[in-house]
Amino acid sequence: MAPGSAAAGRPSASGRHRRRGCGTGSFLVLLGKAAALPRLIGIDPDDDILARAKAKLTSVGVSVDLRRGYLRDASMLSNMNVNKIVSSLVFHQVPMTEKRAGLRAIFSTLASNGELHVADYGLQRDAPDAQLLQARAAGRRL
Repeated sequence: MAPGSAAAGRPSASGRHRRRGCGTGSFLVLLGKAAALPRLIGIDPDDDILARAKAKLTSVGVSVDLRRGYLRDASMLSNMNVNKIVSSLVFHQVPMTEKRAGLRAIFSTLASNGELHVADYGLQRDAPDAQLLQARAAGRRL
């Protein structure tokens, strides 16, 4: 991702910002440095990757609440009034059932004025995949 990519998902100083599929934390570092005092939460299903992310984030002084989970587990944060969710390079890796479950969980987690930012790639071979993401982008129900 280009350095300017963090601007779209820039957390506010009082907000909570979640990163889906946080991987080793590189994008969380960018987000953490983009605004003062945000609450950042990173979720990834791999404990080893979360350990690498923790080490990287600690080494640069970015505080992130790292949690183990999948797309469908986003609802674990539903009581936290999350106002922005960023997902990069996750959706192309999961089957349609996980995309649906993940998007439902994500939208149940977001505050009423919340935002979802998705950066991904790949040909959506299955027409429902493309329609699903387009429908959610347009604010329609799944």
